[in-house]
Amino acid sequence: MSSVSSSSRPVADALEQADPWRVAWQVVTHDVLVAALCLLIGLTLAAGYILPQSPAGGTADPLAYSQWQIHARDVAGAFYDGASVLGLFNVAEAFWLRIAIAVLLVLLLLRLVDRAARLVNMRDGSDTLRDEERLRVTDSAPAVADIARRLRARHYRVISSPAGSAEPADASGSGAWLVVDRAPWAELCSILLHVGLLVALAGVLLNGMLGWDVSRQQIDTDSAAILQRGNLGLRLDSVDESRQTAVLHIQGDGSPVALVLGAQAQLNWVSQLPLPCCLTLRLSEIVPGFHISAADATGRPLTVTLSSYAEPARDILLTIRRDEPGRLVAVEQSKLAVLVSEADGGTVQVYAVPSGNVLTDTQIRPSIAISDTTLLFKPTTSVVVGAHYRPGDWPLWGGAILALVGLIGVTAWPMQRLVVRNHGHWTEFYANGRRVRRVIRDLLHNQPS
Repeated sequence: MSSVSSSSRPVADALEQADPWRVAWQVVTHDVLVAALCLLIGLTLAAGYILPQSPAGGTADPLAYSQWQIHARDVAGAFYDGASVLGLFNVAEAFWLRIAIAVLLVLLLLRLVDRAARLVNMRDGSDTLRDEERLRVTDSAPAVADIARRLRARHYRVISSPAGSAEPADASGSGAWLVVDRAPWAELCSILLHVGLLVALAGVLLNGMLGWDVSRQQIDTDSAAILQRGNLGLRLDSVDESRQTAVLHIQGDGSPVALVLGAQAQLNWVSQLPLPCCLTLRLSEIVPGFHISAADATGRPLTVTLSSYAEPARDILLTIRRDEPGRLVAVEQSKLAVLVSEADGGTVQVYAVPSGNVLTDTQIRPSIAISDTTLLFKPTTSVVVGAHYRPGDWPLWGGAILALVGLIGVTAWPMQRLVVRNHGHWTEFYANGRRVRRVIRDLLHNQPS
């Protein structure tokens, strides 16, 4: 039987020949490439969680875009320009990230199929070579049966030919062979790692397709705000400045949500969302302000412009933050500039345009008349809310945990496969897997005396 096995093998093993397809497969599916893609995608997603993401409408809403840009510069500091070039302020739309995810997805599927096929093939009891390369040929190797005993003692699975299961009658032991591996547990750990990464990527894709972020949304008690992409109406029910709390309500949905300044609330059931879970609201600021409108001498409404970023409107909401000296608005039809300040309980200075002459400097009142123009002030308190909807977070973090368990497993118990063939006075060692060279070296250098 052993002579048949020896004679049936080709003299030149196929795995030792120049095989460009096999080399390409090894390069494309190499651990280093997969690890590099995982690291790149992980760091990019982390930046997306840390950095404020740009409004989905871009510059369509100039005021919201300007507010976001100021906030983003404060957060990113000196890295703002670099982060902008890399698309880290709009991670969901970064084209290069989509390419990296697609490539990683294909590689993980190929590697998972490969691991599953190897797990199935472990039932094969022959010494057929798969991806193993010949690493050592020696005439001083221990007997095949001795190699088998030592590897079994190290908890390897060992399959041997009839000639290798015990000390052969022929002293040369010609034709004896061993197949040594760590199946099935090492292979199962690798499969768990790849399944976990695929589940995590599914979460990333789900967030990209359905998720959205609103870094700053201003809401006051007089009107509801529509959250972008979510098509959700968010209403401010009440504000308590002394306690730094606000009560908000999602229109058409359940109970109101009480938020503390700087804190966030996770809403696990919002029926209007594609998946009703995973909406988070955060109360960022509580700011006093005024609804400002204007009318001419006949009572005809005039438009008021809040800033160069905003369109003129008949009623504007002007908020004054604690650290601001004042806010300037314009009544262009009356050629007036109005500076509203929180000083002394609230003051108004009105300037003529373009002369800059001060026409009035007075305390804020519900109605202030300047020449033929009447300014109307209605005090209000508004809040700035951040919101994000990330339905893919559960599979993302669940898959990451599975992948971590699998990574620990393959690190401590890597898959290895060795084929040992004896040809009389010399022995061949074929192997594949991490640290297999060390295993062979230990077998040859630490022989029992």
